[in-house]
Amino acid sequence: MIAVSALWTYQRNETWKDPVTLWQDVVNKSPSKARPHNNLGHELYQSDKVNEAIERFKAALKIEPHDPKTLNNLGIVYLDQNRIFEAIDYFKTALEHQPQNKETLNNLGLALDKLKKPDEALAFFKAALRTDPEYPDALNNIGAILKDQNSNEEAAAYFKAALKSDPNFVEALNNLGAVSMDQGKVAEAMGYFKRALEIDPQNLEVLNNIGEAYQEQNRPDTALGYFRNTLKIDPKNVNALNHLGLAHISKGEFSTAVEHFEQASKIDPSNSESYVNLGATYLKLGQIELANLHLQKALSLNPNIAKAHTNLGIVLIQMGDFQRGFFHIQKAVELEPDNKSFQSNRNHAQAIGQQIRDHIAVLRENLERDPQNPDLLAELAPYINPSATVILQ
Repeated sequence: MIAVSALWTYQRNETWKDPVTLWQDVVNKSPSKARPHNNLGHELYQSDKVNEAIERFKAALKIEPHDPKTLNNLGIVYLDQNRIFEAIDYFKTALEHQPQNKETLNNLGLALDKLKKPDEALAFFKAALRTDPEYPDALNNIGAILKDQNSNEEAAAYFKAALKSDPNFVEALNNLGAVSMDQGKVAEAMGYFKRALEIDPQNLEVLNNIGEAYQEQNRPDTALGYFRNTLKIDPKNVNALNHLGLAHISKGEFSTAVEHFEQASKIDPSNSESYVNLGATYLKLGQIELANLHLQKALSLNPNIAKAHTNLGIVLIQMGDFQRGFFHIQKAVELEPDNKSFQSNRNHAQAIGQQIRDHIAVLRENLERDPQNPDLLAELAPYINPSATVILQ
């Protein structure tokens, strides 16, 4: 949801039908000039010919090693490839030669944000704004970081400022809709999402967000249509597959939901959300072992998913592992202290714990009267560890 400043390039006549061929011809005729190499690199990148684009940008830098435009462009390509440290090096070098360039300042902020350094990222976004106080990309990016920090009111102000500068800025519209969703203003969010979709009808994130908004309105059939439209454009869109599964759950179609979650997990095995959804669904189906397996997998990928902790806690308690179960339920509350559902789970677990402690006390009283009673010993055994201390503290 953070905007990368576009590659610097040129103004060209829109009547050119094949810009790659055009700029390849210019390069062939003027191989010693940097600009044609840079512009050919831009067109190759836009055509998803990333390695060829890198070659052209590097060829341009051999001719003009300090050209900030080409340095910025190469940084963007590396950032897109998640080669973040290389991208940072190129952005910093570009800024050495043009320190006030707002696009490069913005892009360096984006790279730092990808490294989970939001404070450093904010500093560069704000530096870009000092160069141009109405620069929409930087305004949007500051808003995105503030939203991640749960400062929704401040974030909304920045998104609105970005839209004042550029009323057709799809990412800002989408982000403003996301803030409205967080605030429970679903109808307002829908307005922003639909405005964004009018501008960019094939924007996958917007399509997904509209689907989510319909789910919030308890309209799963309408939501399914938007998620399916996303998958028509991108059949391997993991986010859409997960939300498609959730929509089927809201209709009680658990087996179909599992199919979508499993498909998502196969496409991207590192996506923790798919395993959280699988675990929660298997828990609903009473398949505790499978629920345990997938929730453990989710937490191995991301240990800070509150929903995975609370569901795993329920699973473990059902499996008789009360101590670990209560730990995970409590962890969910620590991660999201205002979540009433997680608080309810904790209260329920505490009540179960008290019942177990009361039951253990009765068993021990009975054992004092009949220490060798095999039935009493067998009944007490699951509640104690080898040191004879109660598992649930």
